[in-house]
Amino acid sequence: MKKIFLLIVVLLFSCGKKSQNEINKTSNEYDTLKKNSSIDSLEVTNKKKEDFKIGKIYKDSDFNVVGIYVNYSNGKYKFEKEYPDFLIDSTITEEEKYQKILSLNNEKTSDQNVIKIRDFGLLNINHKGTLLTIFLKKEKADKWKVIDILDIGKTINMDEYQYKMEGNQYLSFDCYNSKHNQYFGVVIDKINSSGKYEKVLKAYKFDLINEKIVEIDLKKEKVECFPEIGDE
Repeated sequence: MKKIFLLIVVLLFSCGKKSQNEINKTSNEYDTLKKNSSIDSLEVTNKKKEDFKIGKIYKDSDFNVVGIYVNYSNGKYKFEKEYPDFLIDSTITEEEKYQKILSLNNEKTSDQNVIKIRDFGLLNINHKGTLLTIFLKKEKADKWKVIDILDIGKTINMDEYQYKMEGNQYLSFDCYNSKHNQYFGVVIDKINSSGKYEKVLKAYKFDLINEKIVEIDLKKEKVECFPEIGDE
């Protein structure tokens, strides 16, 4: 099975004030964790064989929800490498930003100036031969709400962990645009001499403000996809 390396990167903050050096150290460790992960994040334990519906709430124990990776800004909310687990309102000051991030150590705390990326997750399900990407948002500490569902396409068989589709297509999570924003996409499952998938058919990103999966306009934005770790 192809290795996919989506994961949640959680910044740990102490109750006391943390120095900027400690935050920078966490950020440096972030890239290492992303590169070295051996988690096949698409292997989801589907304990319930029922249909998914937008707005429906599931217990955390029902599924192995996979954390999403977002490294792009979303409207006024800006992504910064120093705080890779958050999208932060670009209009607030540096001091406000720092204090708000520290206060969000409490999982029950929310702030309209900050979006916690770890509050979102996904499932990829082979549902009766159709590959679905289920976009979820944490409702409570142990519950997830379905906020969007994307029909990716028909799989080649009914295996639960199946990400190859009809027409020699494949679901890839290692796709980038010219700004190095990471998306996921549907590609022709053939790698060219440059080590990239020969053709990207569709590409998608997560809109955390409107809580939707958004398709990228490939006529306006060039997206390239690469084999995941272990597929070269």
